[in-house]
Amino acid sequence: MMKKHEYEGGEPIGPHGNKNAIEITKEMILANNLETLEHIDVRVWINHTRRGDVEVELISPNGIKSVLAQARKRDDSKTGFPGWRFMTIKHWYVCDLVVYQCLLR
Repeated sequence: MMKKHEYEGGEPIGPHGNKNAIEITKEMILANNLETLEHIDVRVWINHTRRGDVEVELISPNGIKSVLAQARKRDDSKTGFPGWRFMTIKHWYVCDLVVYQCLLR
């Protein structure tokens, strides 16, 4: 039996996608007893009628892009991404204030 997920808030993914900013400060890094950024976790709650059509990317201020989820032609699941967690280490060793853009299409 498939668990039914309820979503509230958020924004619908439009025809050109959505961008959301994630700000990471030096203070946040130090508060977690780190000297530099080691990895980034992104947790999403995406309701979609075909999960294989959804793309999730994380883009740094200097243009480095991590593809967290790419389109998959054989993924016909109707469950979307309820509370899925994606992780990237592509932005390793960042140590200053940065604002990442999370792009959903």
